[in-house]
Amino acid sequence: GPGKFKPKMSPRPPSGTKPKVVNPSRGKPYQPDPYYQTPEWRSLRIRTLQRDKRVCRYCGEFAHMADHVIPRKKGGPDALSNLVACCVACNKIAGNREFGNVELKKKWILTHRDL
Repeated sequence: GPGKFKPKMSPRPPSGTKPKVVNPSRGKPYQPDPYYQTPEWRSLRIRTLQRDKRVCRYCGEFAHMADHVIPRKKGGPDALSNLVACCVACNKIAGNREFGNVELKKKWILTHRDL
């Protein structure tokens, strides 16, 4: 109906290929970082979740993800010192924003999240 958000899709691709989802904020196809499919990342993610006992460092809910405090795209390292366990909702809200440390990021997320 009117007012409902629908993600923009590129024109129908040839049969046998996947459609590209367009990022509504940029109008370009979203390209996942291939690093997140590597054994190195999988190991870091598991170690981060184990260290934080699968508790989101921002809101305290169950964590499924490891989040870069300083995003990779902003030069943040792929290191345990820059990773925290994170739930899906907090990770989505934080996006690719840059914060100086985990406490600043936590404060911003909790201000913008309906808990």
